[in-house]
Amino acid sequence: MNNYWKGRSVLVTGGTGFIGRHLVKRLHELQASVVVISSSKKTLESAKQIPVINGDLTDKDIVSKIVKPADVIMHLAALDGDSEFKIKYSKEIFYQNSQMVLHILNACKDKNKKILFMSSVEVYPKRAQSPITENEAMFTDSDSQISGYVWSKRLTEIAANVFAHNQKLQVSIARCGNIYGPGDMPSSKRKRVIPTFINNALRNRDIHIVGNGKQRYSFLYVKDLVNALLSLTVNYAVCDPINLAGSEIVTLKQLAKKVIKLTNSKSNIILADPKTSIPDRIISNKKAREKITFREEYDLEKGLIETITFLQKKIQPS
Repeated sequence: MNNYWKGRSVLVTGGTGFIGRHLVKRLHELQASVVVISSSKKTLESAKQIPVINGDLTDKDIVSKIVKPADVIMHLAALDGDSEFKIKYSKEIFYQNSQMVLHILNACKDKNKKILFMSSVEVYPKRAQSPITENEAMFTDSDSQISGYVWSKRLTEIAANVFAHNQKLQVSIARCGNIYGPGDMPSSKRKRVIPTFINNALRNRDIHIVGNGKQRYSFLYVKDLVNALLSLTVNYAVCDPINLAGSEIVTLKQLAKKVIKLTNSKSNIILADPKTSIPDRIISNKKAREKITFREEYDLEKGLIETITFLQKKIQPS
């Protein structure tokens, strides 16, 4: 699989983001010819070898121009944020994310190109039965307040199917969830669990958990995700969604204890509304193991140690 990438022209949208940076770095190591397009002003560590184009993917002319020379398009870019952002800008999120996807698909008329779309496990209904498989019907309930984001991801998959069959395109779809690792900075806007827990632990601040702390999740280390994305693109470009999620199941209280132990922190765990039971959200990766021989190299503790080491250099203790 790794030999496939040598010399390939690969366009990565959103390549300056958390996951995008890891993907671009790995592609560069595999000697792919990588071009990044991003709407942000961020740069890459290896910017001399990897050009970063500042461009708007809702502009169909820009998309058409950058897609044409690429052998592979890996579309990671999306307008996203925490629940408050998704509620406030639901319409804008749906419009922009949908426009980007449709422009990319419309520009990909060469059936020899490979295209990867990053979907999300958020396409699944809130009341889905855990562990959630790809067979779960996604066109049912969703949180109406943040439905712009959810439906933009659902539309991504619908549009990919329509264009792939009509234009005979090679399309891969990754439904990703709970990704963590170095580069995922704690943010009041995103409030992602692992960087938030680590940030508080490094500062010896209390770690707050909504509910009784017994809700179970799985987390996937970003380097394992990147390897899975590369394998998915090469080996399963049949427009059939694949869950990419971690195998190790942990409660949020267990996760908090593990973070406190690994950081040697004095933080306390505070359960907000401890009488409330929040449903598990476990994503099945069985299909990924069968179709693309997905295997994780990082267990949760190993991934946490690397993430903590990264954040220790970025965060000043209180």
